[in-house]
Amino acid sequence: MSCVIPTPDGKYLCAVDNGVDQVKIYKVHPTTGRLTLYDILRCELESGPRLMCFSKDGKYAYINCELSNKIRVYAYDGSGKSPEFELLQEVDSLMDEKEVSSACCALKISPSGRYLYCSSAGENTVGIFSIDQESGMLKKICILPISGGYPKDVDVLPDEKELIVLCHESNYMRFFTIDYEKGTIVMKGKQLKVETPNCILISEVEE
Repeated sequence: MSCVIPTPDGKYLCAVDNGVDQVKIYKVHPTTGRLTLYDILRCELESGPRLMCFSKDGKYAYINCELSNKIRVYAYDGSGKSPEFELLQEVDSLMDEKEVSSACCALKISPSGRYLYCSSAGENTVGIFSIDQESGMLKKICILPISGGYPKDVDVLPDEKELIVLCHESNYMRFFTIDYEKGTIVMKGKQLKVETPNCILISEVEE
């Protein structure tokens, strides 16, 4: 399993199984915590689903596929007896669609829910997409190189103007300023040395 995440309504647990191109959906017993396999969301064969996240309103799900270098957008409805996922869109995560030796890595949604960020190792790029608040669908803002090896994870500061990229093979964190209107990211300040960084999560702390 490459990712485990609850649905926004708390009814199900989604486990992304990278090896068999599936998302296994479990029911959790309210008292014992026992998991029961309830349904399976099947992705394209050999696509390698890696990570999953939900929109801020809980109506849409996003899955990045490591091997096919795609991001899949689903409508999610958990109001009925069974969870329903409807595939709405599939977009490329690469700057060069002919690149064959890359793997989609990171997948994050901004605190406001307006933007989605991804990264690709091999091509060593970061992609930024806007999220349509009505349809949940993605529109590419930019996919640009970050001059570092294996950008394994990304995140943004709470103001959503600064991007942090973890370069796993280069052993550092690198910082960028985002211009959403121009579709650019510009390196900011000095990189910070970190040994084989793997995952980052930024949380705003209330004083």
